[in-house]
This record gives sequence, C-alpha cells and structure tokens, in this order.
Amino acid sequence: MRKTDNQKLIIPNRETLNQLRSFDKEKYADALWAYVDGSFLVKRLYLRRLSTVLSLLRSLPITRIVEVGAGSGILMCSLKTMTDDVVGVDLNDHLAAVRKIMMNQQGLDLDFVRSDVKHLPFRSGSVDLIVGVSVLEHIPSGSLPGVMSEISTALNSSGHFALGYPIESALVKLFFRAVEFNFGAEHCSKATDLRNAVKNCFKRILKSKRLPIIGLPDCLSFYETVLVSKSDRVD
Repeated sequence: MRKTDNQKLIIPNRETLNQLRSFDKEKYADALWAYVDGSFLVKRLYLRRLSTVLSLLRSLPITRIVEVGAGSGILMCSLKTMTDDVVGVDLNDHLAAVRKIMMNQQGLDLDFVRSDVKHLPFRSGSVDLIVGVSVLEHIPSGSLPGVMSEISTALNSSGHFALGYPIESALVKLFFRAVEFNFGAEHCSKATDLRNAVKNCFKRILKSKRLPIIGLPDCLSFYETVLVSKSDRVD
C-alpha cells in the first residue's frame, strides 16, 4: 500500500464489518453497530470522528504508530497508509480472529497486542504517534494522570498523541438516549477531565477540532479531537 501524507478515511467493506460484528458480544462495543446498523446520520457522525482525527495527523514525521483501544482495527486500516509499523492495543479477546478477517477480506496484516492503556507494552521512547479515539472517557478520572504518563513514556522526545472524546452536552445525551445507550454509566470521565489530564502532562496542544463545527462551545458540540506534542519545540 502506498504511503501518503493525505490521510483519507478507509472503512472496511460491509462483509468485513459483518464478520467483525459476529464477535461483538455487546451492542455498543467498538461502535460496529453504528457502521453496520446505524441510520445514515448516525454513520456520518461516527465516521466524522475518525476522519477528523486523521485530519490532525497530516505532515507528521511518523515511523511507528500505536492505537490504544483499537478494537476491531477500523481506524488501523487508515493508519496503515501512513506507515507499515502500526500496532493496535486492546483488551479484546478476539484479536487473532480480527487479524485473520482483516487479512482475508481487506488484504491488511494488522498487528495487535492484548493489553490496556494503563500498561503499554512498549519500550520507553519507542513510538512516534499514539492515537486513542473514544477510549479514554471509559477510564476513571482518577486514573487519567497515570494513563497520560504511560502514553508520554512510550512516546519519543518529539512524539505526538492524538485523541478524541465525546462532549457531554445536552445534544449528546439526547442522541445516546435515542439509541438506548447509558452515556453516564459507560463514560467514567468527562471532556473537562480529559482536557485537564492532557494539559497537565503534555507540553503543547498543537491542534483541536470540535464537531460538528470548529469553535462551537461545549453546549453545542458533541465531539472533540486534539493533537498534542511531547516536545516544547516550535517548528
């Protein structure tokens, strides 16, 4: 696969998604329900999260990428266009089966490690970019400083961390209520908790985008994506 700076979202075909969904014991795990069974609007919202995160990564010098909370490897398909060295970290019990499906259906050899974000199995300073989309809000707020420290340790001195998380606005709560998802029970940390944890650990926030439109206040937004740098050097 040709490597490119123009990061475009690549979503597996429907047959692949249906096979991955067969391992999805919980309705909302990995958002596969949205890609397979969601309405047009729901699919668009969930895809915008991923494409917006990818838009933050343009022109970054990247050799090795780690995605935490990689789930079924949906975003990894796009990350593989940036470098061959992409590793997904997840507690999913079916990572071997997911890897086989992706190879057979998409021709992609995805590397997975079964672990969690609190204990990343990588040498200190060995990763260029860590990505976490819709994962850290599931971590209790008291554990976020340790998680951020773990991520920072794995990154090299000029490494980057890209993350995305929902904003608990009335708009978001209404949406999740409509799809019968218990937002408060499933999300242990709020957007404000995540922002504070990031600011306390990383030296520079390079980019931030909110959905649906950049610059909206929390009350009118439903998602935020952020790119931070471990380095304080200004390029």
